[in-house]
Amino acid sequence: MYPAPLAQPERGSLASLDRMGGRRSPSIDSIRKDPRWRDPDLPEVIAMLGHPIDPVKSNAAAYLQHLCYENDKIKKDVRQLKGIPVLVGLLDHPKAEVHRKACGALRNISYGKDHDNKVAIKSCDGIPALIRLLRKTNDMEVRELITGTLWNLSSYEPLKMVIINHGLQTMTNEVIIPHSGWEHEPNEDSKPRDAEWTTVFKNTSGCLRNVSSDGAEARRRLRECEGLVDALLHALQSAVGKKDMDNKSVENCVCIMRNLSYHVHKEVPGAEKFQDPSTLQGPGSAGTQRKKKDDAGCFGGKKAKALLSTFISLSLDHQQPDASSPAGSRRAV
Repeated sequence: MYPAPLAQPERGSLASLDRMGGRRSPSIDSIRKDPRWRDPDLPEVIAMLGHPIDPVKSNAAAYLQHLCYENDKIKKDVRQLKGIPVLVGLLDHPKAEVHRKACGALRNISYGKDHDNKVAIKSCDGIPALIRLLRKTNDMEVRELITGTLWNLSSYEPLKMVIINHGLQTMTNEVIIPHSGWEHEPNEDSKPRDAEWTTVFKNTSGCLRNVSSDGAEARRRLRECEGLVDALLHALQSAVGKKDMDNKSVENCVCIMRNLSYHVHKEVPGAEKFQDPSTLQGPGSAGTQRKKKDDAGCFGGKKAKALLSTFISLSLDHQQPDASSPAGSRRAV
């Protein structure tokens, strides 16, 4: 799986943590010279997330983002001290600085191989909270943090359908379609737009790449998601037209299409009319060889390319998959 990059560490301004009672805060340098000064410990920082003064909240979240940067022990401690539900709650905070810092902390906490942190975010409704914020904000930095967190969460198998259920159409409408350049009903005078290879698009396509490998139901949901396949195809056509194919976003788009083409000959009604008769083989050693090709990676094997071609043909003919169709038992890569 492909996790999103870590958020850059931010310590925040500790001076504002001491700005209480209306008195003027001393400078950081003067505080550090005072032998009584010390960094707040982790329980104190988590407690500051619930402080009534908003700058204290945002600084505490920024400090947690800094502490959790590539530090698995601190992430575990934050989880055990119940800091994750508080950070998730701050995603709905009306002040941009507060929910931006909280999202940065969650992205760092969700990064890595400790799936307990990902489960903790899911268990306090962190995924729908991230999706709500994605719908609400136009701040590009916040959107990068949201989609980066979702990309991290999508690397854990049990969370893939949760992300699809809560966020598939929103991620498609808010990121994939507008950044791909595809328009559902273009004006007669409008010129075709090229894809925008933004960090938000890279994060979102990385997330969809992960969830598209979850099985037949996930593939069905992505194929049926309004505008998704059209937007991905438009983005790929834009990349080919501009000879701009050497980037992670293009790789993600190709892998999504490759995964959606997996078992398309079984899962989409009418697909048999597009199938090459020469690929139909009886049982035996040839079947075993074909199985190995089916298990190839996103870019591997002629079979994968044939399936992708079949799916593109089906997409252009607007064939819709049927939930009751036979589904493949093997996961796509």
